[in-house]
Amino acid sequence: NLAVDAAPAAADAATSAQPTAAQTNCWFDTLPSNAPTADLLRGLGRLSLVLVGLYIFGSISGGLMFFMMSWSGQKVLTALRGDLFDHLQRLSLGFYSKHESGDLMSRITNDSNIIQQAISFALIQVVSGSLLIVWIAWVMLRTNFLYGLLSLAVVPLMALTTVWFSGQARKAFRSARREIGNVNAELEEGISGVREVQAFSREDANIE
Repeated sequence: NLAVDAAPAAADAATSAQPTAAQTNCWFDTLPSNAPTADLLRGLGRLSLVLVGLYIFGSISGGLMFFMMSWSGQKVLTALRGDLFDHLQRLSLGFYSKHESGDLMSRITNDSNIIQQAISFALIQVVSGSLLIVWIAWVMLRTNFLYGLLSLAVVPLMALTTVWFSGQARKAFRSARREIGNVNAELEEGISGVREVQAFSREDANIE
C-alpha cells in the first residue's frame, strides 16, 4: 500500500521538476501544439527576415565603426607627426649631435604608427573586453551570488598576472624600438654616404 501511495507522489514531483517554457526561455516551447503549418511557416519566414536584418545591421554598424576609428586614428597620426616635426625644428644643435637622424626618423614614423594602431584598434578591444567582463560578472552574481563570488575569486590572480606580463612586454617593446632606431640610424648613415664610399672604393669596408 505504501508503494502504491508513493507512486503518484513521485510522478507529481517529477512533473513539477521538469522546466517549463518560461524557465527554459526557448521560443519554440511556447508554440501551440495545434498551430497550423501555414502559420508556423509564416512565423519562421518572419523570424528569418529579422535575423537577416539584424545581421545586415550588425555588418553595417561594424563597418562604420571600423571606418570611424581608422579615420580618427589617421587624423591623430597626422597631427602627431606634424607636431613632432615642428618640435624638431626648435631643438638645439646639441640635441642633434647626440641623436642620430635615422633614430629620429624611426621615432616619427614607426613609433607614431604604433600609437595610431593603438587608437584605432586596441582601444576598441580594451573597452569592449572590459564591458564584457563587467557584464559577465553582473550576470553571475545576479544568478547566484555565492557561486559568482567563487567564480570571480580568480580575477585578482588574473589581474596580477596581466600586470606582470604587461610590464615584461613593455620592456621588450622599448628594447625592440630602441634597436629598430639604431638600425635605421645605421641605414640612414650608410645610404646618405654611399656616394663618398663609392668615390673612395670603400664598399667592402662599409659592408664590414
